[in-house]
Amino acid sequence: MFFFQNDSTEFRRSETVNTEKIEKKAKMRRRIILYMGTASILLFFFLCIMIRYPHKVPIVYKIPYTEFETFDSKPKALKALNNLRRECETRYLIKSSYRSPSWNELIGGAKNSQHVHGVAFDVIVPMSNRESFYSCAKKSGFTGFGWGNRTVHIDMGPTRWWTYGDDKKPKKGSEKYKFLHKAPQNFKRDYGLTKI
Repeated sequence: MFFFQNDSTEFRRSETVNTEKIEKKAKMRRRIILYMGTASILLFFFLCIMIRYPHKVPIVYKIPYTEFETFDSKPKALKALNNLRRECETRYLIKSSYRSPSWNELIGGAKNSQHVHGVAFDVIVPMSNRESFYSCAKKSGFTGFGWGNRTVHIDMGPTRWWTYGDDKKPKKGSEKYKFLHKAPQNFKRDYGLTKI
């Protein structure tokens, strides 16, 4: 019987040691899972910011625009867009690029839209970045500008400009001057609109 008691005591000791090892491993696994979960959430957050607000992530400008993002835009327009990206050292979110004639008609685009010709982009540009954006776009060969609340239309068509009203419709003629506050100062100087 004494022999039996010793055996059971040793068994309990070894079981306690094994339980402690198992608990340590479990704690370590929980920590790893917690760290991996936190890292995954941070990575997801960073990717969301990078996709939605690429102009806020400095290193993202090194990623060139591709045919995938600009669909069937002409190579000269894509090259100019990448020149703009390099010149500004900022990557902006492209909202619209090439449109087929039927799609352009369906969304109410202009009949002879430069989007149909594959040389136009609607780019989300915050007000704080518009001066440098305009300078870079002009240097890169863009000649048409449409100034909206969140977006700026740029194209390589004839030299012209317009604004978008708060209803998101393009304003032309004397009405476009009402929304000129959406354009940067250097643009207004270039077009002689500083006194308006």
